[in-house]
Amino acid sequence: MSLDIRAGECLGVIGPNGAGKTTTIRMCLGLVGPDAGEIQAFGMPIPRAVREAKKRIGVVTQFDSLDPDFSCAENLRVYGRYFG
Repeated sequence: MSLDIRAGECLGVIGPNGAGKTTTIRMCLGLVGPDAGEIQAFGMPIPRAVREAKKRIGVVTQFDSLDPDFSCAENLRVYGRYFG
């Protein structure tokens, strides 16, 4: 897979279950490594660019998994810990 996303552009990754969407995002965030090749973000190879990637990559889940017992701020802190 080769993607070139320029400044000001957004990319949405959609597809059926098992298509590799989550795995692709996890690789871009340095959470798992690729089986072959390399991943670069912002002109640097992952994992060197992981911190910058985590700042700029957003994820919207299919279902919310907010804890109804937590305040909005507490839920945000929990999600923040999930993604760095």
